[in-house]
Amino acid sequence: MRRLVAEAVGTGFIVGGGCGATCALQSAAPSCFAMASMWGGIVAVAVYLLRSVSGAHFNPAVTLAFAFNRVGPYQGPKEVLSYIMAQCTGATIASALMSAYFLPSVAATQVLMPSLSLGLATVAEVGGAALLAFLIFAIGDPRLGVPHAIAPAAVGCVVTTINFAFANLGVGLNPARDIGPRLIASLAGGIFRRHGAWIYLIGPAIGAVLGGLLYNSAMEAAVLRKERILEEFRRWGQESELSKSMQILEYAS
Repeated sequence: MRRLVAEAVGTGFIVGGGCGATCALQSAAPSCFAMASMWGGIVAVAVYLLRSVSGAHFNPAVTLAFAFNRVGPYQGPKEVLSYIMAQCTGATIASALMSAYFLPSVAATQVLMPSLSLGLATVAEVGGAALLAFLIFAIGDPRLGVPHAIAPAAVGCVVTTINFAFANLGVGLNPARDIGPRLIASLAGGIFRRHGAWIYLIGPAIGAVLGGLLYNSAMEAAVLRKERILEEFRRWGQESELSKSMQILEYAS
């Protein structure tokens, strides 16, 4: 229960803080980099505060990627479903609070809509989520030696970079970040069933799982290559020592 509460609070903090700040800054028209940095900073703070409790997934796509690729403690179907429900609940509560604070029409602007064709929007969503999962796996991999203390900041930098790179494509990267505002906005205008809504629910899940698979495959190939190189060096060393011994024997004779 502590882990589920932490996931709900962390996801709610990200969705409420990110979307709320976006609503508050609409009239100021901040730059894409400023908005991307804001989202990255909010994610970094949430990860730093709650990672020791729940692992700081805060994203159903990340939870699915971890479970599918067997990263961290084993998560069975029941635990995965519980995490996803907690994340979506936290995002929905945060969206309801945001809608109560701002005008409903202002809060509804946080519902993601594809700015490209459905095909290109799907590719962008899957690609962005795959890149996010790939880099999260790399940050959390003890073999790469990323210091534990700076891991949250590294995740925040990843989120900032991806949001800035995909700013004009409108990627969400997080099904909970989409479903929370969409559910609350649907009470007023049926936005949940609008054109292309499924992209932001299914796309990140597929992309994150693929990104995790790609990282694991790349690391396995790198480990095998490293072992081959070390074996070659050991063999070369043995042959070199044998050659030296032969030269000494020839000289002695």
